[in-house]
Amino acid sequence: MRKKRNPFKEIHPDVEPPEELKKRVIHDIKMHQLIADSAELFTVKFGKTLGDLFLKRTKKGTNNKNNAL
Repeated sequence: MRKKRNPFKEIHPDVEPPEELKKRVIHDIKMHQLIADSAELFTVKFGKTLGDLFLKRTKKGTNNKNNAL
């Protein structure tokens, strides 16, 4: 199996990228993290919360048609 080449190890330590480029990269990373967190909130955590809610109602025996949420 061939080892993957890491291009970041090839960057010279004495060369600094421009400050604007650093800011753009950090901004892009933060935006991707925000999108990933939002997607997780509305997919994984929302479904788990609904599932927990229905399981608790079923265990208590309150899952009748006459009971309102």
